[in-house]
Amino acid sequence: MGIEFAHPVGVAAGYDRDGSRSAELSAAGFAFVEVGTINVTAGTGANAMLQPVVENLSCYRLRSAPWSGVHGAAIGVSLGSLREPFDAVAAAEIAVGARALAPLADYLVVNLSRPGSACRDGAAGTHSLRSALEHIRAQVDASGRALARRIPLLVKVAALPGDADPVPEGARLAAALGYDGVVSAFERWPSAESVCDRISTLRERLAGTALLAVGGVRTAETARRYLRAGADLVQVYTAVAESGPPVAYTLLAATTPPTRT
Repeated sequence: MGIEFAHPVGVAAGYDRDGSRSAELSAAGFAFVEVGTINVTAGTGANAMLQPVVENLSCYRLRSAPWSGVHGAAIGVSLGSLREPFDAVAAAEIAVGARALAPLADYLVVNLSRPGSACRDGAAGTHSLRSALEHIRAQVDASGRALARRIPLLVKVAALPGDADPVPEGARLAAALGYDGVVSAFERWPSAESVCDRISTLRERLAGTALLAVGGVRTAETARRYLRAGADLVQVYTAVAESGPPVAYTLLAATTPPTRT
């Protein structure tokens, strides 16, 4: 990804949906905050949907600008589409969000893990999914050229215990298309040990691609186990939703020196 994180623990998408809590989460000590998921819709409603996020993240960037003396958390933005199937129109919707938010984000995520979606359930056609991911990659690269910097682009996939293939199709395609990372969401897993086994498999199969793990991280020890298994970064959601940003102080026992991912 080419980003130096203060440490490997951050907040998953879902908690700060519009960027309004990024400063609070940064002050609590999290190394990065993933804003969203923002499901962009085609048409005139897109601007109204994106504008609050743009305003909130603009304020956050001003507070954490180099001249302010404040070193803020890195900001990721998770983008999705409610359209089924995940096709060229869905890709165009996500590209709209990417163009609007790329100037304010350290990295972007294409969310393929929405419950009930064909991408999540493995029912999306490989050809259409590949075409959509190619289009988004091209649009984000174009935004990067306009900003004179490369914008890391990731996909988020659901990792389920009963998956026939331990590497979801979206993750496999993203790695083949030069995406910078995969956010693997672990849901309904019986134990941290089983999650670690899957992380190890993903690490081996997705060599050269950053791996972020989210799901089941409530303690520093679980975070450490995920990192030892091969995750580059870990994200928390439920622990923050239940206990608030101060939970960072107990989770950060898992931290290491600055992490470049």
